[in-house]
Formats: sequence, C-alpha cells, structure tokens
Amino acid sequence: MPLRPLAIMALLLLCACGGGRESQPGGDGAARAAAQDTQPDGNPDGIYAPASACWSLQSEAAGQWVLREGEGWAATAAAAADGSRFYFKATGLGSYLLQDEQGQLLGVSDPLGELIGQAGDFVGNAGSIAAGLGALVEMVDGTRTPVGSVLRQTGLDLRDRARDLGDTPVQPALAALPAPTELAIWNLSRSETGAFWLTHQVTGLRLAATQSGPLALADIAMARGVDGFRLQAAEGCAEFPEAELNAQVLQAPKRLNADGSVFGWVDGHNHITGSEYLGGRVTYGYPFHPLGITQALGDCAQHHGPEGTLSPVSYVVATAPHDTTGWPRFADWPGSSELTHHQTYYLWLKRAFLAGQKLMVNHFVESQLLCSLHAAFNRNDCNPMASIRHQREQLLALQDYIDAQEGGPGEGWFRIVTHPTEAREVIANGQMAVVMGAEVSRLFDCGRTYDQPNCSITDIREQLAELKALGLRSLFPIHKEDNAFGGARQPVAGTHTEECAPLGEDQMDQPPPGLLDGLANTLLAESGAGGDTRWCNALELTPHGEFMIAEMMRQKLIIEIDHTGARTRDRILQIARDYGYPVVTAHSWTNEDALPRVWEVEGAFARYSCTADCFVSGVFDRYIPSAPPGAFLHLGIGTDANGLGPLPGVRSGADADPLQYPFTSYDGRVVFDRQVTGERVFDLNADGVAHYGLYADWVADVQHHGGEGRDTAMEMLFRSAEGYLRMWERVEGLR
Repeated sequence: MPLRPLAIMALLLLCACGGGRESQPGGDGAARAAAQDTQPDGNPDGIYAPASACWSLQSEAAGQWVLREGEGWAATAAAAADGSRFYFKATGLGSYLLQDEQGQLLGVSDPLGELIGQAGDFVGNAGSIAAGLGALVEMVDGTRTPVGSVLRQTGLDLRDRARDLGDTPVQPALAALPAPTELAIWNLSRSETGAFWLTHQVTGLRLAATQSGPLALADIAMARGVDGFRLQAAEGCAEFPEAELNAQVLQAPKRLNADGSVFGWVDGHNHITGSEYLGGRVTYGYPFHPLGITQALGDCAQHHGPEGTLSPVSYVVATAPHDTTGWPRFADWPGSSELTHHQTYYLWLKRAFLAGQKLMVNHFVESQLLCSLHAAFNRNDCNPMASIRHQREQLLALQDYIDAQEGGPGEGWFRIVTHPTEAREVIANGQMAVVMGAEVSRLFDCGRTYDQPNCSITDIREQLAELKALGLRSLFPIHKEDNAFGGARQPVAGTHTEECAPLGEDQMDQPPPGLLDGLANTLLAESGAGGDTRWCNALELTPHGEFMIAEMMRQKLIIEIDHTGARTRDRILQIARDYGYPVVTAHSWTNEDALPRVWEVEGAFARYSCTADCFVSGVFDRYIPSAPPGAFLHLGIGTDANGLGPLPGVRSGADADPLQYPFTSYDGRVVFDRQVTGERVFDLNADGVAHYGLYADWVADVQHHGGEGRDTAMEMLFRSAEGYLRMWERVEGLR
C-alpha cells in the first residue's frame, strides 16, 4: 500500500528508535487460598491476603453464608458449602472485584450516574482538544506570549472538571453485573471484630446484611455498628480472564553468581507507559487495568476506529485496516511489527523476568510536535514535562497493581529503584529492579525559538532537581529534534544541515533536519530516483547544553547519548572522558565510532534487539572489536517496546530449524511452553517477538540457534545487568 503523506510524516516524527503451564490465575483458587496467612478461624490475615483466591462470605449480623438469590445476594445459607464462592481479583492494593461462581460480579447499578458520566466524557474530550491545541501554540510560539499556555491550562481544567462530573453517583443499588466496571470495585478493611468490611469504591457505601439476610448498601455513618463479613477458603470459583505465564518454576530463578555479581540481563530501553504518550490514543492497550485484561487489551477500535482505518500511523508502523479485536481472539495483534498496539502487559513482563531479566530501564517518552498535530484525538497533555509526570504516576500504579496481585506492598516482583545499591538489594531478594528515565524531544520545554533557547539556566537546574526528586535517574538530553542543548541524530525538524563528506560516514546524521527535505529525501530513496546525499547535523553542544551535561554530572544522573547528533555527541563524549564519567548507549542510536569511547569511560551497552543470529553476529562485528583489553564485556538489549520500533521478527531458517517447545531457561530453573493469551497461542518460530513475554523464547533462541559464538553472546547478555549496575555505581562515585 503506498504511503500517505500524513503517514510518512507520522513515521518520521514518531519513530522513537528505530514446558510446563503454570496454574491459571483465576482458576478455582483453592491452592492459593490455602497458602494464605490465615487466622485460627480461617479468616485471611490482612486486607491483601484474599487476592487471587476463592472465598465464601459469612455475615456476622445474620450468622449465615452469602448466596445468590435472584438478581442479588442474601446471607441465608446455613453452611459455606451451600453459599456462593467469590473469586477476589485485586484491582489495587486492598481493593477487589468479587466474581461469583456464575461469573457475575457483586456490584452496584447506577443508570442515571452512568448517563451523566457519558456527558462528562463528551465535555472532557472537548477539554483535551483545547489542551492539545494550546500545546501546539505553546511549542511554536515558545515563551513570547502566554496564549498557548493559557489555552492548554483552560482545556486541562475543563477536562478535569468533566471527569469529576462523571464520577458522581446518583441512584446506586446493589446488583449483579455481567462484566467488570468501576461500579464493581470494593475496598477491603478490617472491622473492629477482626472481620472485614466491604466499602464500595465509587459510592462510599458499605455492604451490609440485614437480620433477615438480604444484602444491601448502607451509609458508613449509619453502619458503624453493622457487623462485617468473615472469609473462608473455598473451591469452585469461576475462572477470571487473564493471560497465562506458561512457565513452570522448578526452582527460584538464579539471582547472583558465586562472586556476588548479578546473573541476568538488562533491557536498557523500554517504554512500559508508551500507551500514555502522543496524547494517549496512538498506541492502544495498557500494561494493566484495574478491571483486568478485558479492559487493558480489549478492542482497539476505541482508539483506531472501525477496522483500524482511522489510525494514520498504523498505515506505516502497523496494519491498517486490521481486525481490532483484542481479548480473547487477538486476531491481528499484538505482533512484532504491530507498533500501535501495546506490547508490555504485566504478565508478559513477568514471563521475561522469569527468563533471567533482572533490570529494566523504563523511559517516559513524548513527542510534543506530533502529539499536538492530532489534538482532536488526545486524552492526555502534550507538554513533555506534564507527560513525564503523568507516565511516572502510571508506572507507580503498575508497581502497586503487581504488589496487589502478589500479596501486598513490596511483595511484587517489579520494584522501582533510585540507587544502584537499592537495585542490588532488590535483585538479591528475587525481584526485578526498574530504573526510571525520560526520552523526550524538549526536556524541560527547552526548545529553540528563532534559533535561540527558550529556557534559562535556572530552569535547567531546577527541573533537573525536580526530575531527580521524582525518582528519574536516566535522561536523554536530545531526542529526535534539535533543542536548546544541541543537535539531534536524524532530526525531524531543524535547519542545521551540511553534507557529511568532511566528517566521514560514521558521523552521518541523515535524513536532513528540514522536515520537507526529509520527506522528499525519504520518497526519493524509496523510488530509487535519488536520496544519495549524506547529511549531517552541524549543530554542536550549545552553552545551555554544556551546562546541562555539567549539571547532570553534578546531580549524578545517567547520560544517554543515543539520538544525539555527531557533533553534539562528540563534545559530550569529550566531557565524559575529561571527567571520567560513564555514559550509556542502550538501543543502537549512535554511530559505531562512538563505541570505543563509551568503553573508555566504562559506560554501559545494550543494542536494539533483533533476531537471535543477528544479536550474536553484532556481538562479534560491533561490540567485542570496539572494547579495549580487560574490559568487562557485557551487552544487554534495548527493546524500545511501545516506542514505535519493531520487536524481533522471525529468525531466518526458523521453519527448518525451529526453537523447540517446551524449553528450559538458561539457568535451568524454569520450563517454558508456548505463551497463551486468551485464544491466541504464540510461537516464536511463527510470530517472532509478538509481545514482551516472548523475550523468554528469544533468549532461548539465542542460546540454541544464535549460530557460531552464541555461548559468548549468552555470557555477555547475562553479564549485562551487572555491567549496567557497575556503570551506575561509577555515576554515583561508588567505583
């Protein structure tokens, strides 16, 4: 299909980077319930203990067990075996969906409130449009007038007020709900007698049983003397929809080597929260949803339109039209090249973790330019700093959600860290350490207006300190656009163009920085009629950029050199060498001539992930030859998942020499089979890395089918988390 002009623009602007089966969560839950900490009477010990298990409810007031009666419930069963069984699906820490054995959810009906909520959504969308238009004006106008910022803030205020309107309950009544909604969420708390109270999250009303048995809603102020409910482990719950791990854990995955170094690999460049950038509607799907996978990975038509026809970006980096159905069929997505669909659902992440991933660097990403161009579709703010703050909130919410599934605060396998010592402690505890960073085109809103920076030195210092206080540790000074700090590699906009001949091919930054020139050059190259000129970005590290790098070193932040133009990058590397400060290249967006200089300052490496044989050949063609004698050889992967860059496809020859299922992890402690999500069975040999969970399969493919040198490549891969931590310790002055 020929590329449409808008789609070509989207491609240039958006590409951020170029066996056993485990028991299904949501089965009968008896084993999980039996394993929970319980009190002598069988009541679970704590508000987090009921998660992912099956329980019967006994009313203290009626002394009977809850069972289904018509369209509601009543505490009238004489024995637990005669009552309903509820599967407790955690929606957050201490909050739950209660699904009975018929698959119905204990919830609240509020028809009028839902109608008002729909009206609130309409008004909120109008506010989002206004905010997006304001962000576009703000970006073009810089700081010369307040028009853009005023319009953006007005739109955001309108959106937030509309959301408050939509959250207002009107006529709530207890009801059985056929599918998860916010009206089915209950907060759990301990009563004065040690039983549990169930408080409806939206209405604030408490579940209570009358003396005669029927359940009803009661105002908390009037229900202080109302007894709560006791829980007893049960069997026979209806299966709650969820993705499978298809991983049989024989022994806890290996954490450390005999010398105390970390055994495992790093993903140095990921975008778990990529569903939130570009206004929040370019990429469909989420790493989690409080209401479960049916909402996290449902039908993408709500973002992409009927059959995906209203998503111009999909015409370039995905498939359009396409079957929009997600759960349970997943007919056309996810896929290694379906880049407008989410790739890092939380259980897919967990599968990779079980395969040896010990460290992840998650970059909050934003492109204000493209985000503003489709303001009519946005639900999130386009401002880069606002987007960073919003995505950080989403990542913290993901950590809480995983904790909720795993038994409470701090119990999950996904831990956000802010210091290398903390990261080592987390990994030694059997968890995955997650580092937060940012990859945005105009960090601190520091763009260029009439070739002059529109931010001050004070802005840089204060906002760097703010990001560090928020827990971010890894930053790209430059990404995809020239900004106040310097020039970009393959920029999408700018005027600082020169031919590369004097600098050599390794310095190449093409396409040219002019947007129209870039479009023309791309079209000519595709047609074979031209596009031979090699272009470089003449812009060097600016005075603002010099201060930025110095301040990052002073505040002990990790400097990412990918996406930086050759002249700007060379100056950053010179400063790094002068001060002995390590830097990172984590997804192959720098030229090969930079690698020896990164080794020289004992930096960290990850390469953009490709098929198993490609990864192994890169180890010997690119990374080992560039390393000095005695270097700590390591190489992680930079997946760029959800960053509009493809994941590895099918390895050449996989049909004749496929990865065999089931397979055992590199440490020999976990057995994996083909991953199943809904009705879809994923196979690396046919699908490539269709989603993040198949990195477990990819690692096995490197081990068994990477070709000559694969043993060395595996050693370097499983030293990569240690290599990254050593770099980070040098940043902190610990080495």
